[in-house]
Amino acid sequence: MDPAGTARNPTLWQAGVVIALAALTMTALAVPVLRGAPLWMADFQVYHEVARAVFDGVPLYELQVDTAALTGVAFTYPPFAAVMFTPLSWLPAGLGEVLWTYTCLLSLGVLLWVSLGLAGVKARNRRLRLVALGTVVAPLLTPVLMNLMLGQVNIFIVLLVLLDFSPLMPARWRGLLIGIAAGVKLTPLIFVGYLLCTGRRMSALRATAAFAGTIAVGFLVLPRESGAYWLQGLILDTGRVTDISAVVNQSLPGLFARLAGTTTAPGWWLPVCLVVVLLGLLAARWAHGLGHDLAGVLVAAFTGLAVAPISWPHHAIWIVPVLAWLSVVTWRTKSTVPKFVLAGVTLWWLVPVYWLLAPDRATPDLAPGDHLVIALTGYLAVTALAVALLPVWLPRVQTAASEPGVNRSM
Repeated sequence: MDPAGTARNPTLWQAGVVIALAALTMTALAVPVLRGAPLWMADFQVYHEVARAVFDGVPLYELQVDTAALTGVAFTYPPFAAVMFTPLSWLPAGLGEVLWTYTCLLSLGVLLWVSLGLAGVKARNRRLRLVALGTVVAPLLTPVLMNLMLGQVNIFIVLLVLLDFSPLMPARWRGLLIGIAAGVKLTPLIFVGYLLCTGRRMSALRATAAFAGTIAVGFLVLPRESGAYWLQGLILDTGRVTDISAVVNQSLPGLFARLAGTTTAPGWWLPVCLVVVLLGLLAARWAHGLGHDLAGVLVAAFTGLAVAPISWPHHAIWIVPVLAWLSVVTWRTKSTVPKFVLAGVTLWWLVPVYWLLAPDRATPDLAPGDHLVIALTGYLAVTALAVALLPVWLPRVQTAASEPGVNRSM
């Protein structure tokens, strides 16, 4: 149970200042270290060029961006994302990179704050200490590190979704942030299914309406690009992104492509993934029924990552709320098992073993045994194991709602 040490609890404003200063400190440390990396701001450079292209009238989906490490990088997000990126065109690239890094780290701190609140941490002073610790440790995790290095948007996407499930979001508006997040990247659409499975039909309807609104905004601002993306099949063209058999693609379609020795997934990947979606949402619904809404959200999130055509390591920012939740479980129970689980999961996501084992990003020439080792040391294996054993371990976890005096406010 959360200690009752509520004396000298910081206000939300004071907590916000501390989080902002922690993010500023980490930015000052991270930028000089990461700036020399070959992939430094590779995706941010695409966003920046896309923002300029919107104003210049350049066809977005014909744009080929050359970065320091990659050439001919295409823009693959929905048109609404391009609209959201337009303010980047007002900034010089160098300044934009620093501000983007700071905003990512600031959002990471808020993400930790919201995650711990959803996990039932009552005292703001304790939550703030955990956020400060997490702001230092989380950037070492492979997904967070890759987000910061590439200048990716995934921290913002995860934060929008979690805010939608938090008490900070008024009940009459819930679902809207999920729909907006899906307008930038499609993967949050899995949460519409989760909302429906857990009986929150109005939230699911608002999420769907908000997503439809992002499509409408895209057609209003970028009609040509919207027509190409939504009506002419660009949304289905995963080949514009990369060869999905790359080892760093930790999705089921990527695994199937590697096993088949091809650069595209076999034709049966879709029905298999639909079954996985159904099973994942049923598991998430079961977790929600036990009073573990955050666990249900996380199961849905990793189900979405598993079935997406492409799931890069930096898509798995969801490991941050997972570790925040596991930290709370460790703190509440007298058993030492959660501590070992927390340590093991942290280590698993600190060291990308599957990546180190592969001689190259694409692996069509590897033997089946090599593919198996890579699969077992990747994110899919640990996700499948955790969800499969859900009936064994989740009932043993004490819910925040069951604890007397736990305040779920932010």
